[in-house]
Amino acid sequence: MRRSKTDTEIDALRNAISNEFMNHQGWTTDNNGRVKENGIQVFKAGYITAIHKILNKYKKYIHYLKKV
Repeated sequence: MRRSKTDTEIDALRNAISNEFMNHQGWTTDNNGRVKENGIQVFKAGYITAIHKILNKYKKYIHYLKKV
């Protein structure tokens, strides 16, 4: 089965915030969704939390589509 562009994009977002990727980069996160490397900000507050929100909305949307 061919994957859609959206599926690939969702996988890319999941990977961007995965523990495996963060550890590989040597990055840490804080409770505000900020990403740091050795104490230096890589991504501003909200980066992680925004991606989580997008992924959750997408998951709910897919669940809704399966019901219709």
